[in-house]
Amino acid sequence: MVVRRENGRYHLRLVFAAPDKAPALLAQETLPHYSGEIILQVAAGNGRYHYTYSLDKGVSFQPLAETAANLILSRGYTGAYLGVLATGNGRATQAYADFAWVRYVMRDA
Repeated sequence: MVVRRENGRYHLRLVFAAPDKAPALLAQETLPHYSGEIILQVAAGNGRYHYTYSLDKGVSFQPLAETAANLILSRGYTGAYLGVLATGNGRATQAYADFAWVRYVMRDA
């Protein structure tokens, strides 16, 4: 999931990047009330990944998309990768990302 500023507006995108292929935009939501703080959540269940986000400190979560659970499996590894990063996509930028925390919770099915 990517928060992107474009023409002064913020958008949340779900982008799938596979090796040797151009990134594919799977979902996009405009964030008119984005104030610089967002909680991103990925939950697995019933063979699917559910991507949601919160703009109110986790009080409520809004759905962004749903995909098959095998979509983000790493080929050559037995599990999925999860991490956070910030990028200027190869260009110098004054923008930044500040990650206050990351929490991974494994739950029994």
